[in-house]
Amino acid sequence: IVFRNGTDGGTGDGGGLRFKSSDSVTVRDCLFQFNDNGMQGAGTNTLVEFCELDRNGDPHSSDASHNIYMHGGDLTLRYCYVHDAHRGQNFHLRTNSAVLEYNWIARPTSYMGDMMPCTIPPCDADQYLVMRGNVFLVGTPENDGQILVMYNDQGTADKGFHLTMVDNTIIGNGNAAALVHFANGSPALNREQTAVVDDNVIFDVTRVFRVDNPALANWQESGTHNWLSTGTDMTGLTSSVTGTDPGFTNAATMNYRPTPSSPLVGAADETRPELPSREYYRDQTLTMQWRPRLTVHDIGAFESTTSGAAFGVYDDDGTCASESGPFVCDDGNPCTADSCDISSTCVHTATSAPCDDGNTCTTGDTCQAGSCLGTPVADCDVLDPFMFYAAPRTAPDALKLGPVVLEDAFRSASFTAGAPTQLGLPADTNAAGVHDPATHLRELRVDPVQGSPRFARLVDVEIANQCHGSLFLELKKPVSLLVPSAKSLSDPDVAAPNPATLNVDHFLCYQAKAERKTAAGLRLPRFPKGMQLDVADQFQTWRYDLRKVTKLCVSVAKGEDPSDPSRVLSGPGAGSAMPLEPSSRRHPALDLVCYQAKLAKKLITQVAGPGGPGTGCGPAVPATPPTRLPAHDSPTPISGVFVNNQLGPEQLVVTKESELCIPSQRQ
Repeated sequence: IVFRNGTDGGTGDGGGLRFKSSDSVTVRDCLFQFNDNGMQGAGTNTLVEFCELDRNGDPHSSDASHNIYMHGGDLTLRYCYVHDAHRGQNFHLRTNSAVLEYNWIARPTSYMGDMMPCTIPPCDADQYLVMRGNVFLVGTPENDGQILVMYNDQGTADKGFHLTMVDNTIIGNGNAAALVHFANGSPALNREQTAVVDDNVIFDVTRVFRVDNPALANWQESGTHNWLSTGTDMTGLTSSVTGTDPGFTNAATMNYRPTPSSPLVGAADETRPELPSREYYRDQTLTMQWRPRLTVHDIGAFESTTSGAAFGVYDDDGTCASESGPFVCDDGNPCTADSCDISSTCVHTATSAPCDDGNTCTTGDTCQAGSCLGTPVADCDVLDPFMFYAAPRTAPDALKLGPVVLEDAFRSASFTAGAPTQLGLPADTNAAGVHDPATHLRELRVDPVQGSPRFARLVDVEIANQCHGSLFLELKKPVSLLVPSAKSLSDPDVAAPNPATLNVDHFLCYQAKAERKTAAGLRLPRFPKGMQLDVADQFQTWRYDLRKVTKLCVSVAKGEDPSDPSRVLSGPGAGSAMPLEPSSRRHPALDLVCYQAKLAKKLITQVAGPGGPGTGCGPAVPATPPTRLPAHDSPTPISGVFVNNQLGPEQLVVTKESELCIPSQRQ
């Protein structure tokens, strides 16, 4: 279909095609030409492929006018030729999530493109844009301050913008334009702006990052294994390759494929999960086709070794043909890249990508020779994850007791314990099973005994678990004690766990947060956005967002000071003795890392997991837009929950989920 001359007659707000709260629309093999906006509006799961967007934008309008102007929703744009926006940008995106991959995008009038706040609900607090395997020709735009920008033009409070650029080829013009502009000036509006720039060719671009206010803490740049022209300001990048000639086959004819001797060859970071599996074919003369990219050894949008014919809009899209009919090349192995070559043969190429072997007791899982292998975590199979719920006591009245001597890997100190807060239920994460469904953890607030030495903040505490191969934490102070407990929904006289057979430790929990850099100044990867887990416990089964680290709980020995025995400090029986059963550290190498857990409203595809690719514990796969989950409420507050432990029986009311604590090992 040809969409031409769509206009409202002057303001520039018309368009060739407008999306009005649409769902799962596919636009294929269409030409958008001379419209106010080629496409605009908002729709969920919008897919645009094999299309040309040519000279859209009203040069006489007073309003926004672009080749693509999406006000919200989700967009995937691939195998398209987008060029010569008449007034504004080639892409003006207010989408919650967007993926631009394997396109040829060229010569905007203003600047190349941007991320701005969503204006058509539903609008998420954080917006994501992934650009993979594209060719960007900057041309000679009117705005020479930026090529791409993250800008909160609506004054929307608390916005987050997240840009990922991987294996693109950017051809600049040597002017002052920055590749990525952080318009971060107001921290109230711009909670967070991040840009990850990996494996890109950045040719004839003066600087990579421009930051309006570098002194603020609301922005983060990173990038590795990029090729850049000599003299480019590459602040924020690591492992860069520089030079005057990237070794294109023929830049004069816009053939940006590397020659065999090009410095781009073999210089890419092949460990990224967002690596491309295809590439645009071929240029702006032969347009809107693609070829499989079987390896990603080279920097940029093209692999020097890619060969064979291309696939167009009506060609085989990767499903091979046999005498008995079509068959799909996916071999079900997350450690192979599956493709169909031009001879209709399935090709399965082993990768070295991160993966999940389905075993919560291994860490650092990676693909090796086509299999997913991880490093065992010592004693992991004796400790379950725990889903913690707010659980105030209803009877008897809460006591404050102490002093209690607690000794962990960091120190020994005396505390008072009281103010029960939460109840932890053994949890099945990602269908991995539960080892000990009977032992729960009751959380009590703790405070140092008056006059105790103040806890010295700890930094660079490294842990590993099923969600993180390596995570560095800062520990601020002890805040709570986890006590192994028994629970029943019907028996007020449920027996406390037997200390002689109990295999779950007490834990002292420290307030914690993920570090952004080590004490030595080494920048660390940011805590991943969009991390999710499937969790089942006795009360509910649901997908959870893991927002941030809240605590590190370390195994602790519990006892009394013979010179100052424990007693009831307040509440009924104040002043009376409170003898404590001593407990040792059965598994001193096993900790619990606790994450803020929220019921997920959207299902975000994860890198890998025990159920196959996309089911694991983050980070999110930017190429796959999230899908909305049906409404789910927390269980109605559950009264009559009976708990018993070494500190005595109690009756609770369980209200709302709060934290997920995962077995972890300090490194």
